[in-house]
Amino acid sequence: MLSLAIMCRCLLLCTPGELLAFSDAKDQDAQLREEAREVVSRYAKDFDEYVKALHQSKIPEQYKQAEEKRPKPVSNAVRLVSWAERNPKEPVAADFLATVVRHGRFTEEAQKAASILSRDHLDLHGVQFVETATQVTLWPMPVAEKWLRAYLDKSPNRQTRAMACLQLALFKKWLRERAILEMDADWIERLEENFGKGSTGYLKELDSDRLKDDAIGLLEQIVGDFGDVEWSGTRMTDLARPHYFQLSKLAISKTVPEIEADDLDGVPFRLTQYRGKVVVLTFWATWCGPCMAMVPHERAMVKRFEGKPFALLGVNGDQDRNAARRAVRERQINWRSWQDAGAKNEPISKTWNVHAWPTTFVIDHNGIIRHENLKGKILEEAVEQLLLDAETGVKGE
Repeated sequence: MLSLAIMCRCLLLCTPGELLAFSDAKDQDAQLREEAREVVSRYAKDFDEYVKALHQSKIPEQYKQAEEKRPKPVSNAVRLVSWAERNPKEPVAADFLATVVRHGRFTEEAQKAASILSRDHLDLHGVQFVETATQVTLWPMPVAEKWLRAYLDKSPNRQTRAMACLQLALFKKWLRERAILEMDADWIERLEENFGKGSTGYLKELDSDRLKDDAIGLLEQIVGDFGDVEWSGTRMTDLARPHYFQLSKLAISKTVPEIEADDLDGVPFRLTQYRGKVVVLTFWATWCGPCMAMVPHERAMVKRFEGKPFALLGVNGDQDRNAARRAVRERQINWRSWQDAGAKNEPISKTWNVHAWPTTFVIDHNGIIRHENLKGKILEEAVEQLLLDAETGVKGE
């Protein structure tokens, strides 16, 4: 009652012009609120249509048409972002800012919206937080890490803190993989198209070992601090486990884990049977275009190193074993492959946390992982060096 009385007294003291300005401001505020609400609704609908089109696509042309449906960055968002900043308690403010971030690429408006979210809306949670965080992790490292750290350290929502921890771990893991690729020129060019020239300079300074240690530490934090937290019915520890296995067991200089499963003919065999040989282990499938494009070179490599302590082994991801066996015959695939689903407990690719096909590991004669995802001439040169090491008795580092 007191505040109402004070407001009434202030209004009585206002001039007619001041009252009109106050009324206009309220009207403008209401208009901006409705604009923000309309943007949130429209983008949610447009994004659903885009995802539906992607799922229905079967051929490259359809995928291209589907991509044209991807929502563009929110146009003329400056006014509405400023309105959301002035009105943090408005229910639609956080929804609008998250929409700008998720669909804003790396525009100035999207960066400002993200900054406001991590300052005024630390209670962001659920799917909205995860989708927003996923977009932010596509941004340059300093920006993305600062944003995720804010939620990990300060969010009042425990599930949000847990997801921020996982997202930050996966972001560090992804950056490590980029560092191992030694800054592929085409990849750098694509990044700079999205984020601007000079935005990738920090990538050249990446320390893959430091990134690995950071990611492992964050995954261990999930187990220690958020072990009882769930996401969509799955415990956070279960979400973290395959990534932890990949970083701690499949890192360069680690002894390669055992693989024991059936081959494409149903005959069981083990990776350790090839100890003493340099092994190229490739995860491949007939439905994977890049995998099949590599077959001629892989076939030639097997032929070239024939008679040397070398083996190329595959993990085949086809659900239809007959399709894989047919490819072996028709493409003259001259190496042995495990069935991905041929292991006792779970698919090999799940245990090894392989999501990108093809994925390749180069293992030395002592069973030590020495390289990841090499191809072409670089792969052959790496194998040649490891064969030389095997002949001279050099131990893996």
